[in-house]
Amino acid sequence: MCLQHCARRLRLSATAQASRRGEQCRVCDDCVGRATGVGGQTRDHTRSFAHLRRKTVTAAVMEGNRVEKRLEKLAVVHGNWRQTPAPLVQTAARSRALQDAEQTVVVWQDDADAPNCLFCERVFGRLSTRRHHCRLCGRVVCGRPQCSAQLSVPLPLSDAQGFSTSECADIRACRECEHVVVRHRDRIVRAAPQAPELMQLYALIRTRMSQVEETLPVFNTLAMRLHSQVGSAPPDLPRAARIRKQLTAAFSEMDQASKRIVALPSASTGHKRLHAAIRRMVAQYLQLHMFPLTMLPTPPRRPSSAMSMSH
Repeated sequence: MCLQHCARRLRLSATAQASRRGEQCRVCDDCVGRATGVGGQTRDHTRSFAHLRRKTVTAAVMEGNRVEKRLEKLAVVHGNWRQTPAPLVQTAARSRALQDAEQTVVVWQDDADAPNCLFCERVFGRLSTRRHHCRLCGRVVCGRPQCSAQLSVPLPLSDAQGFSTSECADIRACRECEHVVVRHRDRIVRAAPQAPELMQLYALIRTRMSQVEETLPVFNTLAMRLHSQVGSAPPDLPRAARIRKQLTAAFSEMDQASKRIVALPSASTGHKRLHAAIRRMVAQYLQLHMFPLTMLPTPPRRPSSAMSMSH
């Protein structure tokens, strides 16, 4: 406080308590009133504040529970979608069917009602900033990391008793709903019995293999279509580039997991041969399935400004 508001003097002990044998110290009027019992009427607002806080916390908990219910329904939707056969020529219709199923869980906000991002307020456009719908609240956000993220959600088990710790689906969630996904995923991991590291790494490899076998035919179809398209900017090129990035990340995770398996301690020669066999299997799988990634054509380079000025 300033000198004007701490002009009162009071004898205080070493523990800042009023004492006749203490030293003279500068204090405020409130401290003098509490020490001498002269300070006017006081009113305790703790109960009112606790009541207001309880209402806010209860509303937040109820909203979190509603979002988590939607998350469980989304996991069921993606689990059923995974079990349906995937035709190679109807990829767009298949994706549209998944989006329609997701909208049965929560109603999506209309694109016309969201000209800019909810969080960063960037204006949406066809090429610059794309629209993304949060699968838990339905609001429109952009794809920047500080606004939304692709999160893995555990899929339900086939016997409908709990959720899997290895089979997951990727969903888009805004930054306000992201904590619900993380909390749900962490609770499933804590409740599940911890498998040995070898089984966890092998389950990761099998999960990435199933993702590759589902995504690679789509990439091959797009790559063949791009070779037949004529023009400086083929419309399918951005989508094919995104799929290739996903495949590259899956291949990298498989390679790292197989290397970690080889580095695991072996209790016997049989375990050592098993680790080496898994590593060879992954290496052969990568050699076979990574070759189509080179089929994507490179877009023609635009002439530089210096060359255009010279002409």
